[in-house]
Amino acid sequence: MWIRLATEGAHTGARGADKSGTASVPCVRDSDTVARFGGDEFVVILNSQQDHETHASAWVETVMQKIIDSLARPYQLSDITHICTTSVGATIYTGQPCSAGDLLRQADQAMYDAKIAGKNRYRLFAYGTVSTL
Repeated sequence: MWIRLATEGAHTGARGADKSGTASVPCVRDSDTVARFGGDEFVVILNSQQDHETHASAWVETVMQKIIDSLARPYQLSDITHICTTSVGATIYTGQPCSAGDLLRQADQAMYDAKIAGKNRYRLFAYGTVSTL
């Protein structure tokens, strides 16, 4: 699973984005990857143990919600309490022929659809449409 997320909120420059990225780490396992993509955007690559796409979809939905919940907790930065809102988009790789760039574009499309839907939302990319979760 590729998850793309963007944090939004009152940040003090890049330090706020760094804090947000750190907050999402407990939501993933040691075998997963969390990387800052730029600004306040991060990419999370999850290694699924799920054999069926339906199970993988349910699992990735749970992880996306945990990330949103984790980032929604208030935190202190420069003696000011900050609250992040998060938009999360994901895609599931099931062995279809595509590049890493294709997967990132799919997760990106889903993330922007989540942004349009409002704060603290997630969307899962589906070919031909984006699933409204």
